[in-house]
Amino acid sequence: MARAFDLRRPHGGCCPLLTQSDTTPAVIPAQAGIQCRGGERKPLDSGLRRNDGARRRGLAWSSPAHRQRGFSIISALFLLVVLAVLGGFMATFSSIQHTTSAMDVRGAQAYQAARAGAEWGIYRALRNTPAICAAGSFTVDGFAVTVGCEESVQYMEGVTQVTIYTITSTASSGQVGKFNHVERQIQVTVSK
Repeated sequence: MARAFDLRRPHGGCCPLLTQSDTTPAVIPAQAGIQCRGGERKPLDSGLRRNDGARRRGLAWSSPAHRQRGFSIISALFLLVVLAVLGGFMATFSSIQHTTSAMDVRGAQAYQAARAGAEWGIYRALRNTPAICAAGSFTVDGFAVTVGCEESVQYMEGVTQVTIYTITSTASSGQVGKFNHVERQIQVTVSK
């Protein structure tokens, strides 16, 4: 049983030249995926299907994996968009957190400035002879401090006259209505 292959044929020498003793089709090992029957090329039963779009591009046969190549790029683009949105959200959240933290520090500083103003008002009311309930304003580390004093009650305790003072100290920084505005107020009641 002798077989001869004609490699000069236009279809790549797929079909053998048949001798008088051989009438069975042959498969060329170099083209293991294509079987010759009656002079035409047919795929073996291996899941390969004909794709006309692939034929126009010069590929006569394509596999299901070949037809689904574009799916991975859509998944990758979707993943990139989701990661970009998450990154933007995290950057915004981080920025807001830093701003809030800075405003908390400014609030603590405003409280201390208001406390300094209250202590100044207490000193003026208790240490001066005669007692002076005076209002005033000054600046402490960039905070405008306004101190108000009010005599509320005078009464006799035995032979001593007692006066009650209400001192209000307000410290503020920044413009009202803006995000950087900070204000703290302390009210203190003392008697002499």
